[in-house]
Amino acid sequence: KIPASALQQHPEILTPLLSDQMSAALEVMNKNQCSGTFILLNATVNPDFEDAEYSRAGIFIKSTHPNPVNTVNSKFNYLRGPAEIARENGIELLGQWKMEFNIQNEPFWNEVISTAQRKSDLPLSRLYYWTDCFRLVGNSEAGVLLCVPIRSENGEILGVCGMEVSDRLFKQRYTPNDSGYRNVFTAFAPFKNQTIHIENGMIAGNYFLTGMRMENSMAITHTKNKMSFYQSEDTAYGGLHSEVKLYPNDSPYREQKWLVSVMMPKDIVTAAMNGKSRYLFVIVFLLLLISLFVSIFISKRYLRPVMEAIDSI
Repeated sequence: KIPASALQQHPEILTPLLSDQMSAALEVMNKNQCSGTFILLNATVNPDFEDAEYSRAGIFIKSTHPNPVNTVNSKFNYLRGPAEIARENGIELLGQWKMEFNIQNEPFWNEVISTAQRKSDLPLSRLYYWTDCFRLVGNSEAGVLLCVPIRSENGEILGVCGMEVSDRLFKQRYTPNDSGYRNVFTAFAPFKNQTIHIENGMIAGNYFLTGMRMENSMAITHTKNKMSFYQSEDTAYGGLHSEVKLYPNDSPYREQKWLVSVMMPKDIVTAAMNGKSRYLFVIVFLLLLISLFVSIFISKRYLRPVMEAIDSI
């Protein structure tokens, strides 16, 4: 019986509200291939705190060792939220645990809330938002957040909830299989004006770039034999890419595009393509030699008697 606009005037109910959502949050973790799930409310437990303007009550349950195959019975940890809720549910606090979220300049809050308020006529299925890959304030691991606004029956925005795909889970799930090509990796990143903003995306490779992040965007320079080539400030790459449609046509974020790409350093791609060309050249040359010998054989065995008969006539 408290409207969303008055939630901040009742900080005593925030912890019970969040505690009631733990069963749903744990079910999300068990049924989805994600590395975490979170809920934020548009209020803070301590409105007198120095940075209360940027502090929001919520919970963030995280799997520090996500399993892309079997999510059931994985071990979960507590990254954000009231400690008593974690104790009630037998979840250990992470070393980077904090009581509340810092939302200052964070798109997972500001972008989602402002858009949901402007587009109040749209259903929630059109208001979900994928963030760039980033780190929460005070957190060490980066990830992409899938965010959905929490909306009351009368249309008020109470907060944001969603799931996380961490760098670690992306690497476990999308690292290319071992092959004869060295340094091959998968990239998933925003795309705009023929430029892949890979510094805002995620990468997954075997030993190449493992544990690293790229800091420069890549421009798509040209395409040769269906292979695309990409250029950053200091490195060139080659590979294949395809656009991933994250939003429906009537979404307020429909203009945002992402690409998934499998690529490797350009010199390796060029060497592989040249090696393939030499291989084809050798095959064609051998076929020509075989054709020549076959022609000579046919000439001697079948055409020679005919020619002798013609000569005798």
